[in-house]
Amino acid sequence: LGISRKKEYEAIRKALMSSLNPEEYLKAHLYLILLGRRFCLARKPRCSECPVKHLCAKRFR
Repeated sequence: LGISRKKEYEAIRKALMSSLNPEEYLKAHLYLILLGRRFCLARKPRCSECPVKHLCAKRFR
Protein backbone atom coordinates (compact mmCIF):
# COMPACT_ATOMS: atom_id res chain seq x y z
CA LEU A 1 0.00 0.00 0.00
CA GLY A 2 2.98 2.29 -0.16
CA ILE A 3 3.38 2.57 3.61
CA SER A 4 6.97 1.40 3.41
CA ARG A 5 9.27 0.45 0.56
CA LYS A 6 10.43 -2.57 2.53
CA LYS A 7 8.26 -5.65 2.86
CA GLU A 8 9.47 -6.48 6.36
CA TYR A 9 6.84 -6.23 9.07
CA GLU A 10 9.07 -4.23 11.41
CA ALA A 11 9.76 -1.50 8.83
CA ILE A 12 6.06 -1.12 8.09
CA ARG A 13 5.18 -1.07 11.79
CA LYS A 14 7.75 1.65 12.48
CA ALA A 15 6.53 3.74 9.54
CA LEU A 16 2.94 3.58 10.79
CA MET A 17 3.88 4.23 14.41
CA SER A 18 5.92 7.30 13.51
CA SER A 19 3.08 8.87 11.53
CA LEU A 20 0.09 8.06 13.78
CA ASN A 21 -0.76 8.61 17.42
CA PRO A 22 -1.19 5.39 19.47
CA GLU A 23 -4.99 5.31 19.16
CA GLU A 24 -4.88 5.87 15.39
CA TYR A 25 -2.12 3.27 15.06
CA LEU A 26 -4.23 0.64 16.81
CA LYS A 27 -7.22 1.39 14.58
CA ALA A 28 -5.08 1.32 11.43
CA HIS A 29 -3.50 -1.96 12.51
CA LEU A 30 -6.90 -3.59 13.06
CA TYR A 31 -8.36 -2.24 9.82
CA LEU A 32 -5.37 -3.49 7.82
CA ILE A 33 -5.86 -6.96 9.30
CA LEU A 34 -9.56 -6.89 8.39
CA LEU A 35 -8.77 -5.61 4.91
CA GLY A 36 -6.32 -8.45 4.35
CA ARG A 37 -8.72 -11.08 5.62
CA ARG A 38 -11.51 -9.86 3.39
CA PHE A 39 -9.71 -9.05 0.14
CA CYS A 40 -6.11 -10.35 0.12
CA LEU A 41 -6.90 -14.04 -0.04
CA ALA A 42 -3.99 -16.31 -1.01
CA ARG A 43 -5.85 -18.60 -3.40
CA LYS A 44 -8.34 -16.16 -4.83
CA PRO A 45 -7.61 -12.50 -4.06
CA ARG A 46 -10.53 -10.14 -4.47
CA CYS A 47 -8.50 -7.27 -5.90
CA SER A 48 -11.28 -5.91 -8.10
CA GLU A 49 -13.47 -5.37 -5.02
CA CYS A 50 -10.75 -3.95 -2.76
CA PRO A 51 -11.30 -0.34 -1.64
CA VAL A 52 -7.56 0.39 -1.72
CA LYS A 53 -6.64 -1.46 -4.92
CA HIS A 54 -5.27 1.77 -6.40
CA LEU A 55 -2.57 1.76 -3.70
CA CYS A 56 -1.62 -1.90 -3.95
CA ALA A 57 1.54 -3.10 -5.69
CA LYS A 58 -0.05 -6.48 -6.44
CA ARG A 59 -2.29 -4.91 -9.07
CA PHE A 60 0.79 -4.32 -11.25
CA ARG A 61 1.73 -8.02 -11.35
